[in-house]
Amino acid sequence: MTQAVKNILARMQAELPPSIHLRGNAEAQEQFLADYVQVLSGWSREVLEAAWPVVLSRQEFWIWPRPQQIHDARKQIADQRQQPISLEERRQEAQDQRFRTGTSRAVFIQQCSRKLLTLDL
Repeated sequence: MTQAVKNILARMQAELPPSIHLRGNAEAQEQFLADYVQVLSGWSREVLEAAWPVVLSRQEFWIWPRPQQIHDARKQIADQRQQPISLEERRQEAQDQRFRTGTSRAVFIQQCSRKLLTLDL
């Protein structure tokens, strides 16, 4: 478990109580925390720390969030931090896509016309 995951889990445990069905069962809490570790592994400290306020803003009840909620918030933050594609790159990508589509259609038409020419009608 990375230090970033430990920090988020410590913060979660300090700020929020576990749900009622976990409060009296230390083993269940440990299993639930293991699920968090599995979901959160591999992400940077910056992304996890930026995702935590998003998780809190989406909480309906003031208890530990579901691991999926943290995952979704983390994914949203990671997507927002990606560099946007420049206009020129998008234009070039669209032109390449049109070329590939047009080329494949042209090849198909050429193959069909060859087959028609070889038929005796």
